[in-house]
Amino acid sequence: MKIMNGKRRRGFALMFVIIIAAAMMIPVLMLMSTTTPRKTNVTGEAISDRVLYTGDAVIDMILTKINGFTDLLDTDATLKAGLDNIAAYYTSNPPSDTFVIKRDAVKYTIGYLLTTLNGGTIWQPDGSTPPATKLQTDINIYPGPTNVIPESVWDVEDNVATYLYNLETQTFYVLVTDQSGTTIKPVSQTGANGDITNSYIKNLSNGNVTLGIQSIDPNYANDNKWVEIDANVQYVDYGTNQPNSTRYQIRLSSYLLTNYQAKSITRNIFAEATLSTINANVNGVNTTGTSTVNPAFNHAIWSGKGLILNGNHTIQSGTLNSNGTISYDGKSGNGSIYASGQIILNGNNKIYGNIATSLGKNQNGIIANGNLDLGTGHSLIYNQEQSLPDYSPGDENTFKAAAISGGIYPSNLVINASNSVINVNGGAVKYYINGTVDINGGNNTIKFSTMNNSPQGLPVDWYVNGDLNINGDTVIDFGNTPGIVWVNGYIHFNGNVTIKGSGTIISNKSVIFNGTTRSTYSDANSKLAIISRGQDSEGGIILNGNNTIYGLFYAPYSNIILNGTGDVFGALIAGGYVTSSVNGVIVNGNQDITYDKRFGNADSSTPPLPGGGVTYTISGVKFAATSIYRLSWREIISKQVTNAYIQSLQPKFDFKNPSYNE
Repeated sequence: MKIMNGKRRRGFALMFVIIIAAAMMIPVLMLMSTTTPRKTNVTGEAISDRVLYTGDAVIDMILTKINGFTDLLDTDATLKAGLDNIAAYYTSNPPSDTFVIKRDAVKYTIGYLLTTLNGGTIWQPDGSTPPATKLQTDINIYPGPTNVIPESVWDVEDNVATYLYNLETQTFYVLVTDQSGTTIKPVSQTGANGDITNSYIKNLSNGNVTLGIQSIDPNYANDNKWVEIDANVQYVDYGTNQPNSTRYQIRLSSYLLTNYQAKSITRNIFAEATLSTINANVNGVNTTGTSTVNPAFNHAIWSGKGLILNGNHTIQSGTLNSNGTISYDGKSGNGSIYASGQIILNGNNKIYGNIATSLGKNQNGIIANGNLDLGTGHSLIYNQEQSLPDYSPGDENTFKAAAISGGIYPSNLVINASNSVINVNGGAVKYYINGTVDINGGNNTIKFSTMNNSPQGLPVDWYVNGDLNINGDTVIDFGNTPGIVWVNGYIHFNGNVTIKGSGTIISNKSVIFNGTTRSTYSDANSKLAIISRGQDSEGGIILNGNNTIYGLFYAPYSNIILNGTGDVFGALIAGGYVTSSVNGVIVNGNQDITYDKRFGNADSSTPPLPGGGVTYTISGVKFAATSIYRLSWREIISKQVTNAYIQSLQPKFDFKNPSYNE
């Protein structure tokens, strides 16, 4: 019995030792079980950190490029040629406002910059193609990938560039388009099996270019040495001209191409930087000795709506001789007429030119109620669409600024005089009248002395910021130099008016001649333009009474109506752009119209129409600040940079003229 008790004690002791030993092994086993995973976590965190600062280094590289771009604004030959060609296009096709030129210049410049960051090619202006069409500069919000025109600003905005970083050699690379390595390539496929396998890759340390990543490292997919960084830069302009309104938005994804222990590590970064506002300096200088007449001015009458001739008329073409008389071309001339609508000929008409309409014959496009003589070699033409022959007198804001610089009369101006010479030369009668002008009395002469030395270089005569009412018999003498009278309101000529010399008379409303109107030319180079920019019922050109007048009559948004008798030597163009129903052109009475063939010439011997011929230059595109700085930086966990993601964004590029007050 005692022996049994001893054996039991020894057995219990052994078991107790085993239990204690087992208990002591638990912490050891737990420690051993955590060693390998902990090593993996540490390695993953280290890789993640390296991936992050590699991506951040690319952001610094992008910011450095943007900062350096300001130096290229004056030195880059391709960029300068593009800006010169934008100016050349608008010299030949004058805009209604120089803001259009500034907008195209700025957006082209930013697009050019983005090609150096995102890759791709911006369309290079050629001087003859509308820049807004090719560059999509008239669109302020990304139009979606299916509506993007290749090589436009928006095409460059949504490109993705790919950088590579070798962790072992600490070297950056970037994908380029060809062996020269001068242009960054926009990629279509990111990742280890994407464009890096078949694209040219440039070493940013030594400039060497190789084809495909395999030529640099055949084992790139397995050796965990490579980080890929996919980046996109967008320029965003909210159009407020306030601080931080213009921004560069940088999005990138940085990730290890392969890693057995941390395959899914990707750091996505979104950073914003600002360089304040950007502006283009656009100057307009009046030219002499070259023509800016659109060759499409080849009709005696052109109407964007209907055309009605009431009475007996002769419409033909002719040339102004050196002594101021007209040589007529007769039956074989070019007295053509056109209407985008119905043409109604009431009376006996001799039209020595083609008669064309946008309507079909079965739509009664041309109705002749009376005898019609088409002369020799002319015909009736149906179903012909034509665009408005465009003519712009230049930028009103630029002209107004030039007038203001010459002197301001601060309120309405009333002149009661007879048998007097009224000099508009910056003396008592200033270049800029901030109100309505009323000139009362008979036998007055309004003599203009053009301000050729204005800061804008424009031949300024008068800007009236109200109506212009000339009551009584008046001579308007433009002198020897073509000049401009620009009226912000209505123009009424009440009485007999004689216009001497070359000039342009512009109304932002309508121009109405009541009484007898005459114009006289000193030589064959003299020209006159009467322009109404008013719309619909607030616009138009109306000649009442007996008129013998030379010139271009241009009312693109309204009517031209000739009442009474007399002759016109020039061209009638009306109704091209309308927002409601207007008649187009109506000729009442027995007025003859002779087309001035000089309006169809575009050779260097033909002088410009008065007020036209503005040559635009873009002296440069400048940022308001000299250096860029970070505005924000953050990680965006799930937004990996791919073509699909970038194209889903809606960047805004609503450039506003910085001179505008918001």
